[in-house]
Amino acid sequence: MKKFANLFSILIISGLSACTTLTTEKNKTFPEVMHLDSFEQTAFLPTLESDIAVDKNNVYAASLLMAWDEIKKELENPLEIISGDVLKLMNSSKTGQQVLKEDEYSTSVEIIDLTIIAKAYFKKSLPFETPMERDETALLFEDKEVASFGFWGYNNASKINYYNNDNDFALSLFPKDKEHQIMLMKTDLSRYKTMNEAVLSLFDKEKAFVEKRNRKNRWRYFFNDEDRVRIPVVLFNIENTYEDIEGSTFNAGTKEYSIQTAYQRTAFLLNEQGAEVESEAWIEAATEEAVEEEKPKPKKLYFDKDYLILLKRKTSNNPYFALLVSNSELIEEFTENSEKIK
Repeated sequence: MKKFANLFSILIISGLSACTTLTTEKNKTFPEVMHLDSFEQTAFLPTLESDIAVDKNNVYAASLLMAWDEIKKELENPLEIISGDVLKLMNSSKTGQQVLKEDEYSTSVEIIDLTIIAKAYFKKSLPFETPMERDETALLFEDKEVASFGFWGYNNASKINYYNNDNDFALSLFPKDKEHQIMLMKTDLSRYKTMNEAVLSLFDKEKAFVEKRNRKNRWRYFFNDEDRVRIPVVLFNIENTYEDIEGSTFNAGTKEYSIQTAYQRTAFLLNEQGAEVESEAWIEAATEEAVEEEKPKPKKLYFDKDYLILLKRKTSNNPYFALLVSNSELIEEFTENSEKIK
């Protein structure tokens, strides 16, 4: 039986910024794009189930999986004889599905000669109702002074998802769009093999935290006057080609297909204004007994070492953007001579 070789190119462009009106120098939201090869401590993940690159920042956006799903829909026939472990993982992954409402993203498929081009695009602006405060002093992140933002005490645009101690906690930040949330978790992330394991762990810890609530420990569940939150300002614009996807092949019906190019660009900016994400991909192929309460302790909710950032719809189990921060390579450097936060 004769087989026809079809070539596919994969192009993914994704971006996250504080707000649509926020700009940097020269009226640009993001810095000039740089290739991933220029970043020794950062990696891109095609799926949430992909293995985390140890001791590196790990970046994930759902647009690649969205575009791949369009390919599968267009071909109709089941995909068989898939070569390449990464492509196999992409084909089996479900974590990129239903992460956004239909009116929050767009997809299309185009056939040109023997080439199939699938495109997926989403853009979501998540500014805060009221901007948070830019920190006037440096935050020490893994021994490096970085820029940060946050707040003291109560903030009506945030909540504590769980708090065990200053090195194991999670927060949610709520933008104007009440259907979305920005989640951040600081914990020992080295115990997780994949980003998905870290995401599921956050939800498990949150559930256990709710179940343990009582009058004795209630100080852990709310922001007290002396509590302080500090979040690093993250900024990058990176492009990458997935060499471990390129060259992979698969069959659909009587035809054989090959992935020719896999490209992704992700731009991300998170600061005191809020968040915005843009991602584009195209693939060519009741009364209680009195108890003694615990003495409240000021919570230092500083994201000053390994932490996880998630952007997700409140009704979705999976994020449409995730960033595991393990070093300061993608964090804005603190530039003024001022005292570090202790």
